[in-house]
Amino acid sequence: VQVVTGKIPFDEVFHDWEVIDRVLTGKLPAIREQAQLSQVLNLCGLMSDCWVSNPAGRIGASNFRRRV
Repeated sequence: VQVVTGKIPFDEVFHDWEVIDRVLTGKLPAIREQAQLSQVLNLCGLMSDCWVSNPAGRIGASNFRRRV
């Protein structure tokens, strides 16, 4: 998260135990709510679509262009 956004995860909490509690209870930063992370997630999905070994199942050029 920090590498892409420049923001430290859980920067709003003041104690390490709060970070641990959030992680253990599943209260993690929402990737899709942060624009930069959402873009990275979309690009990873697009990359995976390009790597489909069966050409019939691989993304086509026009669909690729639309998604980019």
